[in-house]
Amino acid sequence: DTVINYPVAQGEDNSYYLYHLADGTYNQNGCLFMDHKNNPDFTDDNTVIYGHHMRSGSMFASLVKYADQAYYEVRPVFYLVTRRGRYRLEIFSAYTTTRDSDAYTLKFATKEEKDEWLVKVGEESDIRTGKQVSENDHIVTLSTCAYSFHGARYVVHAKLISIL
Repeated sequence: DTVINYPVAQGEDNSYYLYHLADGTYNQNGCLFMDHKNNPDFTDDNTVIYGHHMRSGSMFASLVKYADQAYYEVRPVFYLVTRRGRYRLEIFSAYTTTRDSDAYTLKFATKEEKDEWLVKVGEESDIRTGKQVSENDHIVTLSTCAYSFHGARYVVHAKLISIL
């Protein structure tokens, strides 16, 4: 029961869709968009999707509500539908970070490096999920602005699971 129900675009950079809709129309609200360096098929270690935190409560504004354990317990998953398939996103971590944080690491050199990253983002989390995530899993990170300090971002990490 979140308001997040939008198309996800991907551009040649991470600026265009800040102020354009998925169809290319200029719009102050922009649209949700995948990091331009990610593979569009979600095969990277970590696929990042960005969206504005709108005062109206639209776009990714509700992500910051995942700082509350009770909110998470009622809404522990997202669903993602693409041309290639349908996915269940099982949330395992959510927290405030900086825009240059390693939460935005897209690929890891080794499985050990990814495992260390998973431990770190788990320790950062505002919520306790009990979800098991391994270095073999693909992760989707949802990111929006947070207003707790200058340059703050709120991220929600989820394990990507293909469903039919």
